[in-house]
Amino acid sequence: MRTFGVTLLAKAEKIETSNWASDRFIIAALILTWIAAISLINPSGDFPLNDDWVYGLVVRNLLKTGHFQFISPASANLFTQAYWGALFCLPSGFSFAALRLSTLVIAALGVVSLYGVTREVGCSKTMATLASLLLIFNPLYLGLANTFMTDVPFTATLIICFYFYVIALKRKSKLNLALALLLALAALGIRQYGLIFIAALSAGYIVKTRLRWQAIVQALGATGLGVGLQWTYQRWLETSGQIQTSTDLVAQTYKQGIQMPLQSVRLQLLFMMLIYLGAFTLPSLLIYQKKFFAAHKKLGKLHLETIVTVAAACTAAAMVPNRLPKLGNILTYIGLGPLTLKDTFLLGLNYPMQSGFNVLIWTFFTICGSLGLVFLLLLFIHSITTLLKKLKQSPAQAKKSDKPALPRPVDSPPALPSSEAWLLTALLISILGYISILSFGHLFDRYLLPLYPLTLILISLFVPSNSDFDLIGRSGKALTVILIGLFAYFSVASAHDYLAWNRARWDALNHLTSVQKISPKLIDGGYEFNGWLLADKNYQPRPNKSYWWVDDDEYLIASGPLPGYQEIARYPFKRWLLIEEKPILTLKRTKKD
Repeated sequence: MRTFGVTLLAKAEKIETSNWASDRFIIAALILTWIAAISLINPSGDFPLNDDWVYGLVVRNLLKTGHFQFISPASANLFTQAYWGALFCLPSGFSFAALRLSTLVIAALGVVSLYGVTREVGCSKTMATLASLLLIFNPLYLGLANTFMTDVPFTATLIICFYFYVIALKRKSKLNLALALLLALAALGIRQYGLIFIAALSAGYIVKTRLRWQAIVQALGATGLGVGLQWTYQRWLETSGQIQTSTDLVAQTYKQGIQMPLQSVRLQLLFMMLIYLGAFTLPSLLIYQKKFFAAHKKLGKLHLETIVTVAAACTAAAMVPNRLPKLGNILTYIGLGPLTLKDTFLLGLNYPMQSGFNVLIWTFFTICGSLGLVFLLLLFIHSITTLLKKLKQSPAQAKKSDKPALPRPVDSPPALPSSEAWLLTALLISILGYISILSFGHLFDRYLLPLYPLTLILISLFVPSNSDFDLIGRSGKALTVILIGLFAYFSVASAHDYLAWNRARWDALNHLTSVQKISPKLIDGGYEFNGWLLADKNYQPRPNKSYWWVDDDEYLIASGPLPGYQEIARYPFKRWLLIEEKPILTLKRTKKD
C-alpha cells in the first residue's frame, strides 16, 4: 500500500512538472505581446525623453572614459543602470535609442519574472497571465519602458529579485538567496529606495527561519550591507566633488518626516496613491474579492460585498470632480507626458483640447480606482490579520495549516499556502513601507510604479485556485476583458503619441541646428534639448526665459503660436488617442524683449 502511494505521488509530480514546462508557451506569448506593443509604439529616434538626458550624460562619460562619474544633476543612485545602459551602447556607440533598448529588455524580463513568481506562489496560468498583462499594459510601465528613466529598471530588477527570493526560501536554495541579495543591491544601485526592500526581504527571511539567531545575524548583515554601500557611495560622490551637496532621496525624505507632525501626514495623498494603485490592478482585485467573499458566506443577509460596492460607488462619485490623473508628471489628460516646451509646460498655453471620449476614459479610470481602493484596503487588512494569526501559531500548528488544500490544480507548480508568513511579511513591509515613505515630500505618479507588481504578487497569494477566473462569472469576465482592452489601447496609444510628438519636436530642432546651422544657444527647444546640450550648474535663470539653460530664445519650439513670434515651419504628427492634433511649430522672434 505504501509502495502504491509513493508510486502515485511520483506520477503526480511527473505530471505536474510536465504541466509546469508548458508555461514556456505562455511566456513566449507574453514576450510576443510585449514586442507587438513596442512595435506599435515605435520608440525610434536618437533623442532624450523627460529626465533621461540627465542619466545619459553619465553613460556617455562612462563610454568615453571607462570610469563612472556622477557628472549630471541627478538624484537617483544610477550606478547599476549606467553600466546596464553602456552595455547596450557598446556595439554602435552612445545613443538614446540604445539606452531605450536597454530599458525595454529589462522591462520584458520584469514581465516574465512577474509571471514566474505568481506561478511559484501557486497561481494558475490564467491568474499569472492576467497579472503579467496588467503589468505590460500599465501606462506607467509601458510608457516609461520607452525611456531611459530609472523607474522601470528599478521596478523590473525588484520583480526579478522577488522571483529568486521566493525560489530561494521555498526550495531552501542558498545560491538563489545570494542572487536575490545581489539583485536587491543592484536595485539599490539604481534608486535609494532599494533600502526599503532589502529590509523587507531581510524581515521575511527572519520570519521564515523562525527567529534563529544565525538568520537574524544574516538578515541584519544584509540590511547593514545595503546601508553601508549607500552611505559609502554617497560620501564618495561628495568627497570626490562629483556632487556639491547630498542628494540622498531617502535621507531627505527621512528628515522631512521627523520634522513633520503626525497629524500633518497627508491622508489625501495616501488616498490618491491607493486610487492610482487600484485603478490598474482592478481585474485581479475583482477576482480576489470574489474569492474572499466566497470563503465568508456566514456574513448573512448584510453581505459585505454589497457594503464594499456601495462605499466604492460613493467614493467614485466624490472623486469624479477630481478625476485622475491627479498626481502629475507622466500621466496627463492627453495621455503621457510631460510636454516640456515653454508654451505647454510653463505658460499653460496651446495644450491640446480633450475630447469627450478622453474625459470618459479618465472618469472610468477614476471609478475603477475608487472601487479598487476599497478592495485594496480589504486586501491589506486581510493580509495583516492573516500574518498576525500565522505568527501566533506554534511551529506544529503552522506546519499543519501550511498544507495546501487537495486536490491542487494540475497546471500549478508546488504551491505556497495563502498564509505563508515570510512572504506576507516581505510583501507587506515592502508595500506599506514604500507607501509610508512616499506619503512625505513631493510625489510624482511614476514613483508608484514598484507598488503595482508587488500588489499583484500579494493578490496572487490569496487566489491560488485553478477556478479563480470562474469565480467572477460572465459579467466579471467581460469586465476584465474590457479593462485589459482599454488599458492596452490607452497605454499603447498614449505612448505612441508621446514618442510621435517628441520625434516631431526633434525633427524641428535638428533642422534648425543641422540644416540652418542655428546655434543651440539661440534656441529654446524645451527642457530635454537645452538640458542635454547646454546644462550648466552655474547657470542663473533669466527673466522672461525658461529655466532650462536658455541663453537666447530667438528661436522657439512650441505647440502653437506665441506673442512676439512668427511661425517659420510646422511639423505635423498623427495621434492615436482621440484628442486634438496640434503640430509642432518652429517660431522666430519678431522683436527684442
